[in-house]
Amino acid sequence: MRNTQTNQFVANKNFINQNGVWVDTDFNPNSERPETGVKFASDEYFKLIEREPGLAPYLSLGEQVVVVWKGMVYRITK
Repeated sequence: MRNTQTNQFVANKNFINQNGVWVDTDFNPNSERPETGVKFASDEYFKLIEREPGLAPYLSLGEQVVVVWKGMVYRITK
């Protein structure tokens, strides 16, 4: 799979750019998964990466990312 302006394949996950937000194709807005919002480049953001280093490749997509990780949804916002 190749990366484009609207599609990025990162570390075995596929992301679609939806109005400037990179959204994990595993994300379902109707699911009952718990969701955590984190502000980009905040202390909480860096603590999250420290706690879950496996998230780093996905978060490197940009300032706005929605990723499903270990049964949770992480919503990174500007």
